[in-house]
Amino acid sequence: MAEVELNVTKFGETVQWATAHTDGHAYVNDGLTIVMVDNNTGGAFTLQHNEQRSCDFDHATVNDTDSAPDGGITRVFRAQNIVRFNDGQGKTHVQFTTSVPGDSTLRIAAVSYTS
Repeated sequence: MAEVELNVTKFGETVQWATAHTDGHAYVNDGLTIVMVDNNTGGAFTLQHNEQRSCDFDHATVNDTDSAPDGGITRVFRAQNIVRFNDGQGKTHVQFTTSVPGDSTLRIAAVSYTS
């Protein structure tokens, strides 16, 4: 299967959660979009932000990772730089580094600060 695209929720709208998918997710990134993870699985997960090219400071291409611990706490991750993380279609790609349960105990959403 292929990655699942997330619908980006605009600021002030109801967040549109999606079940975490094994093949990852993509979302349209305007540079003001944050990723949220709601983890109620009983275990910790790591979300990887897939860098598309090296940054404008010439460091090596390195995927960013963020931890998503268990506990029902919604984790909010910073907006990703569009130069480093967007592909040619303006999308950023994320995936969990380990197998996901495939049910609503692990959810992901993308929210833009824009309205």
